[in-house]
Amino acid sequence: LTPCPVALTGLIAAFAVGKVAPALAGLTVFSLGLGSVLFVLGILMIKGTSRIQDKWMRFKEAPVLIAKFSTILVLLLGVYLVSKPLFFPEGDSAETEEVINLLLPQSKAGH
Repeated sequence: LTPCPVALTGLIAAFAVGKVAPALAGLTVFSLGLGSVLFVLGILMIKGTSRIQDKWMRFKEAPVLIAKFSTILVLLLGVYLVSKPLFFPEGDSAETEEVINLLLPQSKAGH
């Protein structure tokens, strides 16, 4: 299992501010909510799969076509997300600098 980036960011920010107990409580509630949503989605997928298989049994190529379509869609989305900042860098530079400065503040002692 990989850790959730949002939860790690919140926990690191809580350590920086010094409010660890409320952050752990919030993280626990967040994790329980996320886990319950994933559990319910898994149960719905299991129950829905049998119904879908009954209706789509005559289309045996459908799963292969859906997998190919989703692969191409994810690939195109990835190319778009990578190429956008390369070809149009002026769009979000101020916001990007703010996020970088927030995450990696420069020490005043060296300047």
